[in-house]
Amino acid sequence: FWDKIKKLPSEEPFEIVKKINTHIDSDNIISYSLYGNNPKYYKYLDENIQYVNKFLPDWVIRIYLHDKVDQKLVKELEKKNIQIYIVHDNLVVPGNSAGAFWRFLPLCEDKNVIIKDIDDNFDESNNYRIVNNFFTNSDKKIKYASGFPWPFNHIQAKNIYKKKEYKIPLKEEEIINYFHRSTFGSDEIFLSKILYYRLDKDYIENNFRISKLFSMKEY
Repeated sequence: FWDKIKKLPSEEPFEIVKKINTHIDSDNIISYSLYGNNPKYYKYLDENIQYVNKFLPDWVIRIYLHDKVDQKLVKELEKKNIQIYIVHDNLVVPGNSAGAFWRFLPLCEDKNVIIKDIDDNFDESNNYRIVNNFFTNSDKKIKYASGFPWPFNHIQAKNIYKKKEYKIPLKEEEIINYFHRSTFGSDEIFLSKILYYRLDKDYIENNFRISKLFSMKEY
C-alpha cells in the first residue's frame, strides 16, 4: 500500500483560516476533525463534550472544522466550551482520509494531546481513568494502538496520547503539506511511515491487540 501511495501525484495542502474560542485554552487538548453536515457526527461530538466536561475537566476539546460546514452548525458549536479551528481543504470528500490529517497538528505543540476519531467514544480502553493514569503515572511519553495483522509500527489514527514534555521532531508544515492525503488509509500510512520513525522507541506504549476481524470463527 505504501509503495502505491508513493507513486500517486502530489496534492494541494490544507490551511487553517480562522480560530474561534482560543481564549478557552489548556495544556491538555483532545483533537478531532469534523467535516460534512451529517447529524450523527455532531451527536458524537456532543456526547464527547459532555464526557470531557464531567470526567476530564482539565482538558479542552479542539475541533478542526471544514469551512464548508453549514454556518448554523458552526454557530451552535461556538456556544460550546471548545476550541474551533476552521480549515480550508479542497481535497475533502466523504470516504477519503484528507480531513483526518488536521487533527494531527497538536502533536507539534507543547501540550498534552489526545488524538481521536469523532465517533470513537470514551470506553474501557480509553476512559478517564486510563487517560489520567497515562499522563500522571506512566514513564512512557507517547501511546497508540496497533493490532494483528499490522506490524508494531502501524499506528492507528483513532486514539493517540502524547505528553507535553515530549518534543517530536515533526513540524506542522510537514502535516499540512504532506504529499498525498486523499486515498483512504493515507492518514495511518503517514503515522506509520513518517511519524513512527521520528519517535524515541524507549518512550512508546503500544496497546497491541488481536483484531476481532481476524479472530472470528467464520474467518
